[in-house]
This record gives sequence, structure tokens and C-alpha cells, in this order.
Amino acid sequence: MNATIEQSSGWESSVGSQQESVDLLKDHVYIPLDIMERHGYTVEELFARRFTPAFREVMREIVEKARALFREGRPLAGMVSPRLSLDIDLFSRGGMKVLDKIEQQGYDVLAARPAISLVDRSKSLTHKSRGCAEMTGAAKVARVAAAAIGGEGGHAGGSPVSELEQSYRYCLRVARTRAKNFYYSFLLLSAQQRKAMCAIYAFMRYCDDLSDEPGANRGAIDRWRAEMEEALEGRFSRHPVWPAFHHTVRRFGIPHRYFREMIDGVASDLDPRRFETFDQLYRYCYQVASVVGLTTIHIFGFDTRSALPLAEKCGVAFQLTNILRDIREDAEHGRMYLPAEDLDRFGVTEADLRSGNRSEAFLRLMSFESKRARAYYDESRPLLDLIHQRSRPSLAALISIYSRLLERIEGSNYDVFKRRVAAYDIGKVVDRGAGAGFVGRPQSPIRLNWRGSCCGGLGAGGRSRSSWPGSNLRMS
Repeated sequence: MNATIEQSSGWESSVGSQQESVDLLKDHVYIPLDIMERHGYTVEELFARRFTPAFREVMREIVEKARALFREGRPLAGMVSPRLSLDIDLFSRGGMKVLDKIEQQGYDVLAARPAISLVDRSKSLTHKSRGCAEMTGAAKVARVAAAAIGGEGGHAGGSPVSELEQSYRYCLRVARTRAKNFYYSFLLLSAQQRKAMCAIYAFMRYCDDLSDEPGANRGAIDRWRAEMEEALEGRFSRHPVWPAFHHTVRRFGIPHRYFREMIDGVASDLDPRRFETFDQLYRYCYQVASVVGLTTIHIFGFDTRSALPLAEKCGVAFQLTNILRDIREDAEHGRMYLPAEDLDRFGVTEADLRSGNRSEAFLRLMSFESKRARAYYDESRPLLDLIHQRSRPSLAALISIYSRLLERIEGSNYDVFKRRVAAYDIGKVVDRGAGAGFVGRPQSPIRLNWRGSCCGGLGAGGRSRSSWPGSNLRMS
């Protein structure tokens, strides 16, 4: 993994270190990845806010680099006008104070943001303020220092948060804690796209929970459907997802019918599932997976309607992969997703699936179903070229997760009864560039140089009821 270090000054480095806890709330990671790797600390640990000896060494190195940059930049103050010289000196002093505070609290900036006391601020001000004719009021000087050191009235001071921002923050928490591997693919998007993906995920996650939790009933789903219809019109119940959901749907022009079809698919899982034909299974895959893909490409951005049928097929490929992975688990819950016509063709019974009978007939059935899923991956392959370029790394990462899951199912000789086949580690996907041979950087706060290809055969992921980042994705 190659890191692109974007540190222009010691002040930027010190503030970046000081605000690491705040930046994580926004999914911003400004710590150079090569430094993290050198000390054995991962992005996953950072988002989990794990303060370890490795993190302490990461911070120690960054603090040392920042101090060196401040020292190297010190001569600049003598090369500019007196007023600008004051600004530079205040920024430098403030930055050095931040570094001191980071050291004093043992480099643990994840638990609390290092704060500069009023006494320290005053000391920083009095050294230079006396000789500055242009800055005659202490209040003026204080304003400069407060801006430099991140004082009251800034981000840390905490201005009132709007209902919409609170809603997006809720969705972010849901995505971060429930989406698991998929959440990291969101980080490859722009800030607004990332917020939108979290909003859609939170909505679909709740949809799926309604059909999957103990005591699930149609009444709860009907109430959720009614709340959704109100939210689409801008009228919100007390559930925190709705403002962000409404804002996302309007901002990206997502057709409302996708969400209605999604709820229809989720509601159908309340009853034991049986499909006689693949056509019936395809309709179910469309409702719980393709509509997720169709929703998402509106966030990714596309310019031709030919992307729509490809997104539909991609969703079907994802869901078929999920079904193959979860055969044992679904059978235990009375759900038989493989079509009866396929079971009959290969001489496999529902009792075989419930008992975990991995017979030759079962292996032939699984090989057939796997080839069918791979065919849908192959047919949807052109989708990557049809969505907007800045979104391609995120979609490529998702496709790679599912693609590699299918490969693992095949590589285990379809041994899906003894243990649940695990999805591929998104960290490795990101490490190699999330596929498709992208070179350059995604529009993401995690700065990466993309190299290589890891989507070669397309296909692998995690699941449950719905496929992909919306719903009951049991990633492991």
C-alpha cells in the first residue's frame, strides 16, 4: 500500500494529530499510511479507536516530523510584513503548544482532543502582540490565536447541530458498526456520496432487521412502509434515519419505486420461502439485491441508461453468491432459495440441505449454481466503465468482495455445511487497488495510490436476506 503524504506544514501536521478523534467522526484519516504500516497499526484499528503501543509510536513520529517542519519554517517570519509575521508566529507557537499537549497526554488523541489552556494562549500572545501596531486590541490578537489554536467558536466548541446533520451522524454510526467490511468501500467515495451511502444503508438495514429479528411481523413492516412514504414527502416520524434518507433521495434523484420494491422483498421473507423456478428466484433477487444496486449507482453517478440493466444483473450475481454461502443457515430457518426445478434436476432434496448431505449430486448442483452466478458477474462487468470515474474504486471493491467469496466457495469444493465461508478482507482489496487496474487516487480522505488489479474473475461477498451494503450482511 503506497501512501500519498499530504502535509504542507508543521501546523497542519499538529492540527491533524490533535483532531484525529474529531476527524474520525467525519471518516477523515490524515495519518500517512506508510507511517502506520511501519509501526504495525491498521486503518481498522484507527476507526475502532484502539490506542496501542503501535499507535503511540505512530503519533511520536508524526509529532517529531511536525516539530522539524516548524523549525525549518521559522525563517519565513522574518521575510514578510510585520502583520503577516505576527500571524505566522502565532500559528507556529500555537502548533508547538498542541504538540506539547499531545506529548503530555501520552499521545492518546483518540480518547480526548488535546486542549490549549487560556494561560498558554495568553503566553503565546503577549510575546508578539506588543510590537504589532496593526493589531492594537487584545481582542484582535486573541481572535487570531483562537483561530490558530482551535479555540472557542470553532469546530471543537460545538455549534448547534441541525436535524439533518444529526440524522447523517446516526446513519454513519449504523454503517460503521453494522456494515463491517462494506463500510470501508464507502470511504473510497466523496464526502457527500459517503454520507448518502450511509443513509441508504441505515434505511435498508432497518428494513431487513424488521423481517429477521425475533417476533418479526407484517404489521411492523407496514408501519415502516407508511413512515417511508411520509419521509419521501418530507414528513418525518421520530426515527432518526428519515431526514438523511429524504435528503439523499432528493439530492441524487433516486426513484421511489426502488424502496417500495425493497420492502416488498423483505416482507416476503416473513414466510417460509420456496421457489419452484429460477424466474421466481430472479424476481426475489431483484427485490432484495438489484434494487440496492440500482439505488447505489444513482449515488455513484452514471450518464447512460444502459447502466441500469447491468446494475440489476450485478445485484443478482451478489445475491446468488449469498444464497450459495448461506444454504445451511437458511435451511435451518425454513428458507429454501435454490429453485425446486434445480433440486429435481440434480436429484437433491430439501432434507439433504437441512441435514448437510454433501453428496455428489449436491456438488453437481452447486457447480451449476456457481456457474450461473459467475455468468451474471461476467454480464455485468461493463458497469464499472459506465459509472462516474471517481466512484469506480468503491464499486470495484464491492465487486471484488463478492467475487472472491464465490471463489472461496468454489475453492472449498462447496463445503458450506461445516462452516460459513468467510468473505475476503476489504483491507487486502483496498491494498491492491480494489480492482479494474485503476491508477490514481479515489476521492477519499484515505490517500492511496491505486495499483494493480484484483477483480480478475469478478464475484464474492457476504449476505443474508438482502444483498450488498443494504441490510442483513453478515460479513466475517
